[in-house]
Amino acid sequence: MTKPYLPSVHQTWAHSVCDRHTLANILSEQKVTAIETDILMGSFHDEIAAAIVNVSNSNLEERVPIMAHPPSRISNLTPEIFFDMVFGCQEKAPHIKLDFKEIETVQSVLSSLMDSYSKHCMDDLNLDEKLCVYLNADVLAGPGMQNESAKVDAEDFMNICSEIILKNQTSNLVWAFSLGWRTDPRAYGNGYEDDHVDDMLDLIKRHSKVTENVGMLFNLINHRQPTNFIVKSYPFHRYRSCSKCSSINKGF
Repeated sequence: MTKPYLPSVHQTWAHSVCDRHTLANILSEQKVTAIETDILMGSFHDEIAAAIVNVSNSNLEERVPIMAHPPSRISNLTPEIFFDMVFGCQEKAPHIKLDFKEIETVQSVLSSLMDSYSKHCMDDLNLDEKLCVYLNADVLAGPGMQNESAKVDAEDFMNICSEIILKNQTSNLVWAFSLGWRTDPRAYGNGYEDDHVDDMLDLIKRHSKVTENVGMLFNLINHRQPTNFIVKSYPFHRYRSCSKCSSINKGF
């Protein structure tokens, strides 16, 4: 079986881009090749941006998908604005990692992504490298959270994403799951147990109709087995496993 496509590991990342002005500055820098943003339900507030996309700015109590990192619940960047700015770069559009903090955002955000992708005629471009969208969420309980549920339900997330992926097979856009575990940092000394990895493998297998055709990314911090454990267990994917978290913007 042919391994799914993933971009080169040699990317320069901008992380947690949740502000319209920050995004504009990053897009003007040619050295940034991939952007990560956080998404949750909150309030949109920015008069200039609202005028651009005809978004109501009058009621801060209205909860809509926004780009923001907890605990923030107000942002001047909505998915519509974000995707229009990114895809507006066309040939220079960076890869995108969408870090979903709440399940309520997923359906509308991915719909907005495809609307903007089509509006900017991305499939008509001759790109040097396919544009990858990484679908990221902590969907399973990990170290220190055995008695807690993940904030983003695994089955709902996979079902919603799978529907969008299967309906939108394009020439210049590819998809990758970046699935994670909800963890307590104080538990990292104990590391990931085999049960944590087994739960993730089971999730992938249950959704094999779509997971067989996309790339997969994982962070395995201090797993007791080698970090290629998942690769050996389910070899037809193309995986990248990270042995530790990092705040630097280069690489994955």
